[in-house]
Amino acid sequence: MISTEYIFLILAYAPIYVNGICSSQIGPLRTTECSLVNNFNTKQWNTCLTNIYIQQQSQGRHRCGDETVRYCNYPCMHEVYYLEANLVIDPCACNDSSTLPESALPTECLSPDGSDCDWYKNCLERKYSCQGTPTEHMTTYAKTFCELHTKHNELLSDRAQRWIDDARKCLQMALVPFVRPFNNGNCQKIRERAFDSYKPCYIRPYPEVASICHMTRRDWLRIFWTLKSAFIASTPIAYSSLQNIVDTFNECSMDTEANDFGHIFKEFKLTIDLIDTPWDNLNKDQ
Repeated sequence: MISTEYIFLILAYAPIYVNGICSSQIGPLRTTECSLVNNFNTKQWNTCLTNIYIQQQSQGRHRCGDETVRYCNYPCMHEVYYLEANLVIDPCACNDSSTLPESALPTECLSPDGSDCDWYKNCLERKYSCQGTPTEHMTTYAKTFCELHTKHNELLSDRAQRWIDDARKCLQMALVPFVRPFNNGNCQKIRERAFDSYKPCYIRPYPEVASICHMTRRDWLRIFWTLKSAFIASTPIAYSSLQNIVDTFNECSMDTEANDFGHIFKEFKLTIDLIDTPWDNLNKDQ
């Protein structure tokens, strides 16, 4: 798994322009080709994707040349591993005799903009059968969080609304590579990628017009209470999600622009009784 620090280091550089060989105006989205990419040692899968998706998924590091280009090929190693140059590894590696199964997913699953909250059900869950596993509860949480922007906007400040819109897109982008025909992931890998994306997506979502560290205490608590049903659904997911929030609190406390997180943290811990298992025993269930 690529570390958050490494991703943020990459983000410090200027955008890298992606040269495409699919049609710049019409795609098509389902085109996946095996070809060489500069700075990599061998051939890899390249997928024809929208410029909007590539910018969102790479958090602004990559785009399809100028703004008139709608589609271009995007290398697997960029999308799956966030790497700019290295050895090509599975599931990205391919050769001239490699073939891919035809994807049964709708076209809109392949290059989303992060705003469709039904993507988890209609796309990710359609490829991976994770019902009855902790991953199912994770996708329930992701969908519930995504819907904060469409169903509960009136409860939140303008800044919180902007942050939720950016963060929900960031969280979805982290999982889109799993629907590629060359990526045969599993429920555990999906869950791990989702949890790894929480903190960076909460703190620095692209295009970073807002951060969770700059939310008011009122917004923090309203967001948490709105998400409580997703937390209660599963003790393991609740514990992992809450631990991510605690980690985020700790990082936000170092932000000079952050609100008074000491008071927020005290109020936040008072809500832990929403979960049936006591706070002190949660870790024992893992």
